[in-house]
Amino acid sequence: MNILKNTFIFFGAIAVISSCSGQVARDQDKQQKSEQSLASAKTKTAHNFGGWYCPDNLGGFPPVDISNLKSVQVVQDRLPTLEEARNGTSLMYIDTVEYPNARPLDIPLPQLAKYYSVHSNKKEIVIVIQAVVIGTDTVVGFRFPSGGNGSSWYSEVEFFDENMEIESSPFVFIDTLVSGTQEEIWNSFVKTTYANELGEKFDKKEYFEGKWVDNITTQLSYNEGDNRGIGLIMNMYGALYAQIDYIIDGKDYTEKIFFMTQPGKGSTKVQVSAGPAPLHFEKEKIYWDKFLEELRANWILFSKP
Repeated sequence: MNILKNTFIFFGAIAVISSCSGQVARDQDKQQKSEQSLASAKTKTAHNFGGWYCPDNLGGFPPVDISNLKSVQVVQDRLPTLEEARNGTSLMYIDTVEYPNARPLDIPLPQLAKYYSVHSNKKEIVIVIQAVVIGTDTVVGFRFPSGGNGSSWYSEVEFFDENMEIESSPFVFIDTLVSGTQEEIWNSFVKTTYANELGEKFDKKEYFEGKWVDNITTQLSYNEGDNRGIGLIMNMYGALYAQIDYIIDGKDYTEKIFFMTQPGKGSTKVQVSAGPAPLHFEKEKIYWDKFLEELRANWILFSKP
């Protein structure tokens, strides 16, 4: 997994600020998007102005309760500055010297929309925070309510009715540091109640009992009537990213976990996003607080001589 942490990805004179879960995942995504493009007259081939998928960028784009869109900062009626593209207010910076006719699309922002994700195999709610016209191309940048960001052609998103009533959708979000390297954190992680539950639920006990090994990716999937789950866990090149998308009794639920060792600091960044949990948010928060406590306690046990 080639983690791009707080870096620029340059496409000609267009800069995209992002953190992405992995080059392998991006390459597969591009191929699948290209296949989708051939199947749809409205969707064009892959483009240089977007089409990226960065669900792991929880630091730059943390979870958002979609019932509180007013809290989402956007750039309206103009193109963003480079700083605004860096700080998460926008996604794409366009050099108007190179693209003098580039302009923002005249739509209200932010807006809720649905976007089909080939990763979760379902239409996901996204928050569109940027729409740009560049020549004959119109692309949008969005953030996921569960955290992270992405982009697509304008024709690939379906906007919600502006008068639609939006229910509360809070996410539990943890962003902290835990002592230890990625190997030590992995050893701690596989001993948590959460990891054991995953091993049982997805029949992946061997994976969750194994030691840290670079360049391993495992897919998770189950389908039990009205309930299903699909996910991916990657522990490669010094980082771990897990995302599991559930449908439980007809309701969407997503869990994301990101571990990244901090060079020279002897600690690992731990980020968790889980939800939405409108009816049992406090119970969900207690569960993930205990997960973090287990992670720290297990590390202390493993680090003792």
